[in-house]
Amino acid sequence: MTDPIVARSLDEIKFWSRIMKEHALFLSLGFTHDQDQLVSEAQQFIAIFERIEERLARFSIHSDLQQIRMFNSEVYQAAAGIWNYKRKVLGLTLRCEIRSNNYPLLVDHISREAAYFANRLQELNRGELAPKPEAIIEENVFFLRIMADHAKFIGHLLDPSERKLVEQAREFSHDFDQLLFQAVDLESMRPQSETRPILSQFLNQNKVSVASLRDFKKTARELIEECRIKSNIHPLLADHTFREAERFLDIIELFEKSLTGNTN
Repeated sequence: MTDPIVARSLDEIKFWSRIMKEHALFLSLGFTHDQDQLVSEAQQFIAIFERIEERLARFSIHSDLQQIRMFNSEVYQAAAGIWNYKRKVLGLTLRCEIRSNNYPLLVDHISREAAYFANRLQELNRGELAPKPEAIIEENVFFLRIMADHAKFIGHLLDPSERKLVEQAREFSHDFDQLLFQAVDLESMRPQSETRPILSQFLNQNKVSVASLRDFKKTARELIEECRIKSNIHPLLADHTFREAERFLDIIELFEKSLTGNTN
């Protein structure tokens, strides 16, 4: 019989290890030619997460729970390591000790994702699987901020002459800032705000906006891949942000099922 902790652990590691590897790549591309030590460290993390992906392929949903917990602990060390690296880069940037194309909000953004990944691994090793009302709000606060950041990054990296797309990105940024503020308000009203009707409406509203942003990202990705628009957006970065929107939609669906008691 499949252990849900095993299945969820493998799913989290498959998704987030690729994200971490790509973060290291994006950072390395943003450094200047004289920042070779930082580039070297980024490349080391690329190799670390590639090895994790190789090891992941040896496991299945029928793997032993204890082995998966050990694997989770090892991956946690890698996630914590890249978090430390990202925070170091952020500190160097904010103190103006380095100047690169990795602007501070981007570095902070990807470090928040590393912390999220590390925390998920710890939760799974504690056996925490079923969504809780407080987790619904907390997860949405986290992902709404991620989506708001993505809209800002897209608007920043598009060529200014792409006026229509830039304006659309700004509108998404504003929309997700408002959704984030609402989520923070809801969080401050806990535990009284953790009623099924309120949480259901909260999730539904977010899902509509995330689906719209996901579709915008999908279109942008296709235009970038076909070289039909002008931007500094790497095609892999366009796909990267699209996958994260898809992930958020999957999480919203999981929470919706938990509210209705439907776990299938």
